[in-house]
Amino acid sequence: MPSGHELSVRPSLPVAEPARHPFIMSTGGCEPLIAAIARAAGVSLRCHYRVRDTGSILAMVAEGLGLSIVAELSLPARHTGVHAIPPSPASSGSSSWPYRGPAPHGHRLRRPGHRPPSGVPVNRIPRHAGHQEPAGVFRRWLCGPPHGSGRAVVPSVDAMILTKTAALALALTTVAPVHDELKTQLDALVDAKAMTAALALVREDGRDRSMAAGVRDLRSKAPADPHGHFRVGSVTKTFVATVLLQLADEGKLSLDDQVSKHLPGALPEGSTVTVRQALNHTSGIFDYAGAGIPGWSVRDYRPRETLYDQTPQELLAVGLSKPAYFKPGGGWRYSNTNYVIAAMLIEKLTGNPYAKEIENRILRPLGLRHTLLPGHRKDLPRPHARGYAPYQGRMVDATRMNPSLEYGAGEIISTTADLATFLDALLGGKLTSGQALKQMRTLEDAGRGMGYGLGLQAFPLPCGGKVYGHSGGTFGYPTYALRSDSGRTLVLSGNPYSGEVPADALPKVLATAFC
Repeated sequence: MPSGHELSVRPSLPVAEPARHPFIMSTGGCEPLIAAIARAAGVSLRCHYRVRDTGSILAMVAEGLGLSIVAELSLPARHTGVHAIPPSPASSGSSSWPYRGPAPHGHRLRRPGHRPPSGVPVNRIPRHAGHQEPAGVFRRWLCGPPHGSGRAVVPSVDAMILTKTAALALALTTVAPVHDELKTQLDALVDAKAMTAALALVREDGRDRSMAAGVRDLRSKAPADPHGHFRVGSVTKTFVATVLLQLADEGKLSLDDQVSKHLPGALPEGSTVTVRQALNHTSGIFDYAGAGIPGWSVRDYRPRETLYDQTPQELLAVGLSKPAYFKPGGGWRYSNTNYVIAAMLIEKLTGNPYAKEIENRILRPLGLRHTLLPGHRKDLPRPHARGYAPYQGRMVDATRMNPSLEYGAGEIISTTADLATFLDALLGGKLTSGQALKQMRTLEDAGRGMGYGLGLQAFPLPCGGKVYGHSGGTFGYPTYALRSDSGRTLVLSGNPYSGEVPADALPKVLATAFC
């Protein structure tokens, strides 16, 4: 397993679905097979069990697979079954039972190294009529049920072992090839000097694969940290749109309200732009941050201007200083000005800064401790890779900037893990009503096969279908946060440098991650 990469396996399925979550069979004679699986899968397991009289197996597993035994469950010596007991976030170090409430009758659970009081039997599990296993505990017997005759209930114990360990190997290696190929692609971008650093995370079924390529900065050459912070740019728009959809769920506005109803005087008199049109970029309003206005563009780096303090009103005024692209609803054109308006709507409707509403409604409930809206603060939290941008024919350090230039269009700083958690919660239906999420996923044609909903982009996959999320780009920090309907999430952040990024780089990454 490559250094610095980790796969966590957290079993959590009930008894009814054991086949979907295979686990290690503990029985004699299978040590080489399990060790081979560990080497082939290249992963580190964390399981939670102990079976009496199988110490040699567990010792081998602990050494070969890095098992962390946090609870012990003893079984009769004549049975070679396994209980796998998943940990619970609610459990604490003061108790070895990983669920709320006392341990069920007959379970003798102890912290590692703790010896039971003398006279307490731990070699059996008393059972009684009506006894049920707690939710989340699943088991599989190789030699009959507890306290039974001990006869094998399968034609061959060896055949059962091979079947189960093969299933385990398949489960463990599902994400590994994706990780390896994606890491190779990121390394190639760094080798070609297209990037100084690149971070990525692939998440599926509770397993995270984090990786990093390149260096934090060109001076120290310290390796990039896969858990480092970065500017997410326009991924901020998805956070802003989510809060507005929550406010719509609460009846504080309608998506088809005209913006002037809630922000009188903000737009030219007679404007018919609606909230929906601002969120899906069909308003026609000029993009203040587009190339062409020196000092305001987030595409053309200017060291002095990027450090200036800006106000939302100033950003909006720049967007309104140019003619509209088209009449409201008359087409589609990406415009950062739309999300200046969206953030101003949040502040008007709630009476709080839009950043505070994002913090209260999204960051705190989801535990996104490494995501922040910096306001006027120019630096990033450590660790982070430095961003570089072209200026007057050379690459310069563009890490420090005043995020007020982007406000609700692109202010946020985050990490790959936090963005994955946010996207999983949003597209998993945990942050808005089902109807609101459906509207967020209702797409306008954004060209090149892409679609844009309400703060959500849809990217076509080379193998067919779509992934949803958002891309972001600010000086030195392009970002992609995407999720498939099957539940796999990819978060990618890079730091461009002097080399050319191949035109097929993103399609290849999407194919690797999702196809």
